[in-house]
Amino acid sequence: LTAPSTAQQFVPAANGATNATKAVFKILASGGSATISELKFTVNSQDFSAATTDTGANSLGSQTLTLTTSADATKFAVGDVVQLVAATSNGLGTVTSVAAPDIVVTVTVVSVGTPSAVRLVPSTVTGIKVGNLTAAPVSGVAYLTGLALAVPNGGSGLSQDVFVSYADVGTNGVVSGSTSRIALEYIKYTAGNTTSTLCTAAIATCDTAIVTAVAAPTMKLVGSAPTMAMVDSTSTLVIGSINVGSVTVTANAKGDITLNALPISVTLANATLPDANPGYNADGIRVKDANGSTITTTNGAFSSTTAGGTSTITFTGGYQIPAGMTSTFQIFLQFNAATASTASATLALGTADLLSWTDTAGNALAANSIDVAGSAVTTVSNRYLHGTTTPGFFYNYPSSTSNVNNF
Repeated sequence: LTAPSTAQQFVPAANGATNATKAVFKILASGGSATISELKFTVNSQDFSAATTDTGANSLGSQTLTLTTSADATKFAVGDVVQLVAATSNGLGTVTSVAAPDIVVTVTVVSVGTPSAVRLVPSTVTGIKVGNLTAAPVSGVAYLTGLALAVPNGGSGLSQDVFVSYADVGTNGVVSGSTSRIALEYIKYTAGNTTSTLCTAAIATCDTAIVTAVAAPTMKLVGSAPTMAMVDSTSTLVIGSINVGSVTVTANAKGDITLNALPISVTLANATLPDANPGYNADGIRVKDANGSTITTTNGAFSSTTAGGTSTITFTGGYQIPAGMTSTFQIFLQFNAATASTASATLALGTADLLSWTDTAGNALAANSIDVAGSAVTTVSNRYLHGTTTPGFFYNYPSSTSNVNNF
């Protein structure tokens, strides 16, 4: 089993998103063909977890878990679905009572090993579709029956598309920045005259084999999200204020976004920026819209007057872009020297972890910190899953450049 799927990325889901991502599960059969009749998928979130001080393994039914701090307990509510995080496999349960630092959980799936933490599983997924059948998750598990998926014998196997629908993000839905991931954990199939099951220890008792869950990439749900592109400049590099390129930012049709900071990188050859403003110094970059009107921004100084370097442009008060609309940001640099026939300047975007934008459509909260569900400043999360681990959520972040010269 493998899952070569839709890449990890932001999923715009204001008012929900139907069949928004696709996971492709590769299933192989050996010793003859098989027909799959049932599948079970778990839905996992990686947003908030709290350490527990319990030392015993959990069991089915009601169980009281003592969390490390009372503050952690207050983040859970009656009715929340939670994972019981253990070393071998995770359990599953529903919160029935909260009395800090304790929460009472009705355990429906027993973990293998003693749980070390309790993880909140928000209702991020509303449906999982295989073929013409769709199942909604119940207590974190989507159970599809009545399937007839043919798996041929041999190396080609079956590549099965699995579509995922997501809950509304925003004021009346899940918080912006909630993560979501599905995993295949149970297969019921018939080969010849024999019906068997494959499953993980956490999901069911199997009569054939215990397997490892096969997870699709993790998605981050937002109300809306930007897409970006680099646009080449048609200017010639001479002394003066030169348009070295433009960046277009388009808000998804799901809703508005607000651009806060735009990182850029500039490489110079045989050209010089003045040690002044405008020029090399802080706030020396000029940004204009598509109509040529100046946009109020600040920026850090470049690393060199002759080599350029990196700088992050900050939009004073943020720059809101309406749903489905595109804004153009023309980047102007001041030059005080440009050697004839050899001068050039190349503009590129800086690393995505320095890009900052607000999920305005998702009602992101400005008070929350970076890379936390509900954060208005989705900065680190643009590039990294958990602060330092690639890949990032900003799928297809532009790598193209704009070049101006006087050749």
